[in-house]
Amino acid sequence: MTGRNPRRKRPVKTGTMMSTRAVRRLLVSLALLTTTGTVARAVEALPKAVVEAIATETKPAFPEEVSAALEKAASSGRDVAVVFNVPDWGGWCERIRKDILEQPKFTGAAAKQFVVVNLDFPRKSTGSVDARRVKLAYAKRYRITGYPVVLLLDKTGRAYAKAGWREGGPAAYANHLAALKKAREKRDEQLEKARKNQGYIRAELAAGALGTIDAALVRDYADQFEELRAGDPQDRRGVIADYDITRLIDRVKDNVAESRNRASGLWEFDAYLAAHPDLPKAKRQRVLLSRFAYIPKSGEDGLSRIARCQKHIEDLRDMLELAPKSPFAKEIRVLIESEESQLAQLRNESTDIPE
Repeated sequence: MTGRNPRRKRPVKTGTMMSTRAVRRLLVSLALLTTTGTVARAVEALPKAVVEAIATETKPAFPEEVSAALEKAASSGRDVAVVFNVPDWGGWCERIRKDILEQPKFTGAAAKQFVVVNLDFPRKSTGSVDARRVKLAYAKRYRITGYPVVLLLDKTGRAYAKAGWREGGPAAYANHLAALKKAREKRDEQLEKARKNQGYIRAELAAGALGTIDAALVRDYADQFEELRAGDPQDRRGVIADYDITRLIDRVKDNVAESRNRASGLWEFDAYLAAHPDLPKAKRQRVLLSRFAYIPKSGEDGLSRIARCQKHIEDLRDMLELAPKSPFAKEIRVLIESEESQLAQLRNESTDIPE
């Protein structure tokens, strides 16, 4: 028999890092533990395993263009602005290039504070396959899912801000990037002050600085978050909980994308909630809202679809009631309206089913 053996297993990568697949298997096991009444065991096991997986995560290599820009930045005291763009695509990519990035009012002002580098993702692949893979991994790390995006890095290569298209012209765009750099400098100063203090003051300064970081960029501040966790185990300002939830959401996205099993996302969220029964209401709401994206949205027939839709509305209303004024409340209300509209349509299609 020739051809590929369908049962042949792919080689397993070895190393000190806990693999994505291993984390998923652990979380599935923990979810099963919670359903069999042994929640205490899940609560004990989950945080340690997840923290170890995060702590040993390997950061993707810098693309060659970014490495060269960082060398220039280190020798000139500037930061780096990485422009993620699709050069052979019109729309916003062409507009930001022609109306902003290539204009003298931008290049003159930006060059004083940034080494600007283009990281192109052409629709027609060019260059080596390996170089393209490095760039794609780098973009994935920062959740670059649309273009154009400008990612700002400090001299060490740590990402600290993202920007997209903005109205106002090239000078205003340069000023916006400069303001983001100034905010980073202020945050770094506050983190340095935190290192020079102890106890409550140290924790307060660090929490205030880390709480301003874009959720998509927290991975680059993992060391600082873990230091804060050690210094403030009670998490008085809730910054560590926000960080852990952000990492949970990222991990679920990666696991589901790899396994193509949406149910695994539900298991991970359920395991996290079981491990954190005292989570503040607004943060619990955030986890439940993220979990909702992985719930099956359709059934096999009109009746089951109606019942499912009704359950979604009930769950969303309970979710909203947890924190009606949270940053996520508006999104939940939009989902409720969408589900109610869908329910009305299903009932119209199933005229033989009474309301």
